[in-house]
Amino acid sequence: MKSILIAILLIPAISWSQTTEHSKRWEISTVLSYGSENDLGNGGFMLRNDYEYLFHKTISASVRVGFFHSHPSRFNNEPFKRTFSGLTGGLYLNHTAIFNSERNFVKASAGLAYFNTRSLYQDGNPLDVRTHVDVASKLGYGLSLEGGGRLSEKVALGLALDVYSYYIFGDITVIGANLHFKL
Repeated sequence: MKSILIAILLIPAISWSQTTEHSKRWEISTVLSYGSENDLGNGGFMLRNDYEYLFHKTISASVRVGFFHSHPSRFNNEPFKRTFSGLTGGLYLNHTAIFNSERNFVKASAGLAYFNTRSLYQDGNPLDVRTHVDVASKLGYGLSLEGGGRLSEKVALGLALDVYSYYIFGDITVIGANLHFKL
């Protein structure tokens, strides 16, 4: 799991350091967001990276890799731990509306995604605690809506809303800040 997280963080850095004439069509974005998952109902953080190829100013395709991890709810009075983790990867089609002298944008994305999730929960009584782990690997889909503005020709900052579904609509729903780098 650590090697996957290291790869998620290192690939954008390696790609950023490589400059070629053809790479002007590539864009990398990173999103750190907060939301909830439907399995256990806990809130958690999601880190997502997109590697996007621009076919046109408004049409693109991207490979998306994300990791979500929930934390036990502070408002839940249960004495047992409940956590949820999920790794997702998928292919997305994107449409971007550019306005205000090409400084601001709104992007809608949809695509197929593969999910590998793990739920950990405990039950029983305080003297006899039983731990259960549910692992699921499912094909689903993801939808996102992003908006923001360009800080420079190569850097943009914005806000993203992501909805991931593999059992029911909105299995994971998060909102957070995104940072785009145009190569």
